[in-house]
Amino acid sequence: MDRLQLTGSEPEFALGAVRQWTHFPQFAEGHVSVASPQTFRVLVESAAGRLAIVTVTLRMAPDRILAAGLASLIDEVPFANATRERIAGEFEARHGLAIELLDINLDEDNPLELTAAIPRAIAQAARKLGKPGSEKVSLSALRTSVTEQVAVEWQHTKSEFVSRLNAEAVAHARAIDGLMPSTYSFLNTVGAERRRNRAQAMSAFPLLRPILMLPQLDAVRTAIDQGRPLIDVLAEHFGASKAMIRSLRGATPEDLGHLAGHVGTVVELLREIPANWWPREPVAWRQFANAANTIAAVSRHPITTATNRLWLRHCGQSNYRLPERTPEHLTRLGQEIDEFMDILRRALYWVLPDSIHASSNTPRRRPMEIMVELKVDLGLNRLTQLARRFGDAYRTAVTEFAEEAELWNGVRWPAIGEGPREYGDILVHPLLNPAELKEEGARMQSCVAGYVERCMKGTSQIWSVRLRDGTRLSTLETRIRARSNGRMVLEIQQHKGMRNGAPTALASQAVQAHAAYLSESSERMTQYVVWKQTISRRPLDVRQRHAVMQPIITALKQTLHGKWSWNNLVAALGSDT
Repeated sequence: MDRLQLTGSEPEFALGAVRQWTHFPQFAEGHVSVASPQTFRVLVESAAGRLAIVTVTLRMAPDRILAAGLASLIDEVPFANATRERIAGEFEARHGLAIELLDINLDEDNPLELTAAIPRAIAQAARKLGKPGSEKVSLSALRTSVTEQVAVEWQHTKSEFVSRLNAEAVAHARAIDGLMPSTYSFLNTVGAERRRNRAQAMSAFPLLRPILMLPQLDAVRTAIDQGRPLIDVLAEHFGASKAMIRSLRGATPEDLGHLAGHVGTVVELLREIPANWWPREPVAWRQFANAANTIAAVSRHPITTATNRLWLRHCGQSNYRLPERTPEHLTRLGQEIDEFMDILRRALYWVLPDSIHASSNTPRRRPMEIMVELKVDLGLNRLTQLARRFGDAYRTAVTEFAEEAELWNGVRWPAIGEGPREYGDILVHPLLNPAELKEEGARMQSCVAGYVERCMKGTSQIWSVRLRDGTRLSTLETRIRARSNGRMVLEIQQHKGMRNGAPTALASQAVQAHAAYLSESSERMTQYVVWKQTISRRPLDVRQRHAVMQPIITALKQTLHGKWSWNNLVAALGSDT
């Protein structure tokens, strides 16, 4: 695309969006077409006072319509969402032209090598020198001369543009981190008092430079605009002590490298480190950041995992010099804490659906919010104690829950009464899992193995009628019925002998006695009926998850106390249970 095309009434509107603009190299705007695409640097200040530095490749020089389209777009997008990638993508989507937005120090910007300005100027000069009677000049001398001339032209173009910017905003931006478009725009779009407040905050805390425009810091930005004490504001926002916030004053984005823009993470890391080990000088901050980045790279896990935080704290003893390898005890402790936190997260999400179902409102707190606050409040040392306490409680809970877990997992179903019951020489055995039904079917040559689903749902109960020596006489199917008076009784559904033949008289007498005995008191069937009306009616996948989570929640109840008790955590989710 050679020229930016705006249609309809858009040009008249868009042209008013530009306060000023310029481009480099500066041959006649829009009128010189070249054989191959030319890369241009374009500087734009919008009507709202926002600055943009753009690189664009065209066959013709940029014109005011291009600048207006860009200015209109950057004024339209709020600061919080105005990433360079978003603006460039939106511009290309609207106008079909790819651009690159740069957030660089305009005072130090040197696009001479990027653009074709120097080669083109050298070629033009060489053509002139090639005419008859022209003075002979070496290519090296020609290049030096032309480069100096083009550099002067760029400096002149840039100086004229900067001279028309807001002088106060320019001075503040230069004092902070140079004449960066993001910094200038952030300072220039508010009144003088707010501009001074913002400039002072960014100068005092350089780490705020990359993040102060983000929506996450709306409250901080508002407090700064109002002139509130910055230490107090940052301490409240990041949940840190004032002493910790003061220690951050000497850190710059350049010092922190990959951690720049993640002040919350830096605070989280410092929270676990004794105050006398905190970095305070630029060199110390660089060592801190290098240690954190190296630990994360070596472990292939975020620096915020417990193991990595323990490792970083360990390094703090030696000015953040890394040991040859992670001490084994730190790895073990870190894994225990991370596993405990992961289990707690899973447990909170497990109860979350119940809390949503119990109330028409959304949960008051999200599980991850609770997890972050708990981790901050307790710290690594107390988390280590909780992780170990939980491990002991969990092992006990798993053992105690083992039999009930089989019911939840669908491995077996409960018996009515107290297991096998004797009637003279005959015993009536409850069959309580698929394997027992299969064996009964094979021994009795019947289809009883196909009754698993009925037993799993509690609609039928299967019994094996045997002699004392284990000889199988018959197979019994019963069902629980509720009488009109509400009393529950056990009814015989069918009673079959070998190969579905008639059972013996002795077996039939025992079966009748067995049904009568269990029907005498509804209490004998209560536990089974409760299982039938609750557990058996749930989908198997839900039952299996419950079997996993129940020992965990039992152990958490025994582990967590006080402010962070399990009941308080569940209440924070908005649960009515």
